[in-house]
Amino acid sequence: MKRAKVKLIFSALGLMVFVWSCNNSRPDDHAPIKDSNVNAVKQSPADTGANQELTGIYNDYVGRYKKPCIVDSVFSFGADTFRLHLRHYCLMDSAIKVPKKYVQIYKLDSFVTHNFATEIKLDRNNHTVFHGMVYKKDFDKYLYPQLKEYGALFCPEVNLSKDTIELDYSISIPLTDVGVGVAMILNRDGSVVYKAQ
Repeated sequence: MKRAKVKLIFSALGLMVFVWSCNNSRPDDHAPIKDSNVNAVKQSPADTGANQELTGIYNDYVGRYKKPCIVDSVFSFGADTFRLHLRHYCLMDSAIKVPKKYVQIYKLDSFVTHNFATEIKLDRNNHTVFHGMVYKKDFDKYLYPQLKEYGALFCPEVNLSKDTIELDYSISIPLTDVGVGVAMILNRDGSVVYKAQ
């Protein structure tokens, strides 16, 4: 009788553990990110705070593929009124393959990702003075070989000063803090200068 009672208690405990574990795992906890061009971060069974932070960095980066960075601004320089429209977006070209040494902390053998580009239109007093694209290659002479090969162009910060609009970019290896600052200077007349920071 005692033995049967003990068996019943262990069976009940086993069932409770099974039900608890089923109820506490959401369907998306371990699901791969739905992008055929990247690998999902592989989680260990004991998910630590560090793993959660890395997963957050990864998901934030991959989320940029479908969320363009947009700036639409009107401002004045002297008597002139300018309108700047900027759209920074993912090219979905699978052209960057970051090697393991940069992404092994994410438990990835490599990371296939995409280039980004910025479309810019600048109007001065309702006349377009500049309409063009900015790519990573525009800054090639300021990049060391690893950034030319594995770096991505991040959304710029827009700064106004006197007669110019400065677009401050970071070109960095995705999922890392390896990168450099560069800038595109857009003059009132629509001429452009690229520089290192």
